[in-house]
Formats: sequence, C-alpha cells, structure tokens
Amino acid sequence: MVCRFAVRLRSTYLRRNVPYGLAAWRRFRWTAGVEVNWDAVSAVAELAGAVATVATLAYLAVQIRQASATSRAQIRQSIADSQIHYVNSRAIDPFLRRATQKLFYSGEALDAEELYGVRVHFVTHLRLFENHYAQYSLGTMDPEDWRAQRALLKQILRVDVYRDAYFLLENTWNARFAAEVENILAENREASD
Repeated sequence: MVCRFAVRLRSTYLRRNVPYGLAAWRRFRWTAGVEVNWDAVSAVAELAGAVATVATLAYLAVQIRQASATSRAQIRQSIADSQIHYVNSRAIDPFLRRATQKLFYSGEALDAEELYGVRVHFVTHLRLFENHYAQYSLGTMDPEDWRAQRALLKQILRVDVYRDAYFLLENTWNARFAAEVENILAENREASD
C-alpha cells in the first residue's frame, strides 16, 4: 500500500513539475506521431560509440608511428653528429692528426705518448660503436644503419692499435657489445686465414 502511494505521489509530482508529464518522457513523439523505438536509438548510439573508439585508436596508431619515426630520425642525427665530431677531432687536433698520419699513412713507429693518445682516442671511437649497438639492440636504430656501422667496426678492428684499445678495457664493455666484437674478431681471423 505504501509502495503504491509512493509511485502515485511520484508520478503526480512528475506530471505537475516536469513539462509534458511522465508519459511524454516515456514515449517521446515526433511530429508525425510515430513512437521512438528506444532500443533502436540505443543501438545507433552504441554503434556511434564503437566508430568513435575505432577512430580514436586509428588516430593514436598514426601518432605513435610518427613519434617512432621522429625518434629514429633524432637517433640517426645523433649518430651522424657523433661521427662528424670524432672525425673532426682527429683532423683538427695537431697531436692526433700527426699520430694517425704516422699510424695509417707513413708507417712510422709511434712513440709512447702518441700510442697512448691514439689508444684513448680509439677507445672513444669504440664507445661510440658500443652506443650504436645499444641503440640497435633497443630497436631504435634502423638495422641498415647498424649493418653499415658493423662493417666499419669490422674494418677498424683489423688495425692492431684499435684491437689493443679494445682489449685494454676488455672488462668494461657491455656484455652484448663485447660478444658482437668477439664475433667480428672471429670473422676477421677467418677472413685472414
């Protein structure tokens, strides 16, 4: 009894205070007098929500691809900058220029100071390769870029002073990079046999 009274009171309240009454809210009528099928409206709303969700996911996928491409471009630029800096330092610094000319072109023997300077310089170069290998391992360096870097590393590891620089700090290299260098050294030994 109390429940019926509450329902009657509520519907009376709504009829008086809500425009068009509760019946109008339950059965919204268009101008032609056709009743709206709320199940159909609900289905259309769900479809619109699904389309919006798919569109949002597609937009996010495009954004992620663009961010990835930008990241790779920045890494490629960083690699180029580090290589240019390394080569320029050897060309500009008179000590390194003289020592590398002796080492690679004139065949003269290096004195102890020159040998030390060249080894330190070559360790810096090998650290650049170590960084490049880390970028490649993380998937942020393009595999083609790493293949080119690896070919250069293979070539410079044929030089005794470079190998000495690597072995000078043998226990300080990243383990995966060290394994890669060992593979390159093995390939160089096989090629020389």
